[in-house]
Amino acid sequence: MAGLSERMIAVAGMVTPGKKVADIGCDHAYTAIYLASEGIASKVYAMDVAAGPLEIGRRNVRAAGLEEKIELRLSDGFRALLPGETDAAVIAGMGGSLIISILEGGREVITPGYELILSPQSDQPMVRAYLRNNKYIIKQEIMIEDQKKLYNIMRVVYVGEDGFKEEEPGLTDIYDEYGKYMLEHPSEIFTDFLDTDIEKKKALVERLDGCEGEKAAGRLEIIRQELNLALKAREYVLGVAYGKGQRNSD
Repeated sequence: MAGLSERMIAVAGMVTPGKKVADIGCDHAYTAIYLASEGIASKVYAMDVAAGPLEIGRRNVRAAGLEEKIELRLSDGFRALLPGETDAAVIAGMGGSLIISILEGGREVITPGYELILSPQSDQPMVRAYLRNNKYIIKQEIMIEDQKKLYNIMRVVYVGEDGFKEEEPGLTDIYDEYGKYMLEHPSEIFTDFLDTDIEKKKALVERLDGCEGEKAAGRLEIIRQELNLALKAREYVLGVAYGKGQRNSD
């Protein structure tokens, strides 16, 4: 679809068909139009905090003849939504800390069973840790490349206290850093990323090792910890490949 990147097509493709979807930060409503025109969403609420992009989105929706399927609202996050109006939301193209802030503001709307498609552009480990600590389950996560940049896309469901199961002790560090689903379902792009990450950290350790000064020593210790975490993740992936890892049963 014109105006929609490969990344956002992949984001839209993660939505479970038939849901009423909130497109948070819809910009020019291209994702909302794709969800409606492809029959993925039964209804889309395209919402943005800025009036200018929303008006362009309104014109795009009108040109596509989708006014009955897409409703546009000026909204900061979930604020313009009532509980029950939607059962899924797309939040993509923004930093992880902002996504967390939006989720915090949507607690009245996000009830057990609510689906979220998240694609944080930064701070992915922070987002995963937040989800784990707030009774969400990452049902699926993929890594894709679009215009020579890597992006993570997560399909998440809020399960609440009754539906949440604690992760295995001692593994939350690699789950938060690299994603449990991707570790248990390693794609070629993810394993290449992990191997590259390890080699970069090894090179940094070599470069910093022997450098004098408290600042260099502190930096070296941090990189060594990150390298050990990456090596632990690769060992886990190899265990999965040889049938020794724990696979996600969801």
